Amino acid sequence: MDTKELETKEYVKDLSNRNWDFYKLASQRLDYLVVSVSGAGIYICLELMKYLNDNGICITNCIKLSGLSFAVAIILNFCSQFFVFNAYHNLLKIEQIHKLSLEDDAKWCFVKFGRYSKLASISIFASIGFMFIGIIGLIYALYTTF
Repeated sequence: MDTKELETKEYVKDLSNRNWDFYKLASQRLDYLVVSVSGAGIYICLELMKYLNDNGICITNCIKLSGLSFAVAIILNFCSQFFVFNAYHNLLKIEQIHKLSLEDDAKWCFVKFGRYSKLASISIFASIGFMFIGIIGLIYALYTTF
């Protein structure tokens, strides 16, 4: 190989590593956002139910479902973190297998990496969706109750 090919390979590898780092950072920020907003939403739902109960006002199912939606969002977020961990673990396996030149094993790890990546994406988008459902439900419950 000449030096230009080596420089191109190193550039592509460096670019791939930086893109993976940016992906992890964006995923972590989304995780923090979902957990903090959903945790605050659960707290607001519980405090609102306590206030309504103390004042003899009927607690609507919308408030309960909003709290449940926030809880599901947090659970799905933890699932997405598990899937991201497994995807990254399989990516490390692929790199090790390529160093040992075992291409058959690399194909299986690549399939597992794709599955875990897809599951991670689905679960993070689902957790964001449940978070928004909880927010909208809470706003609707506050609007109709007061």
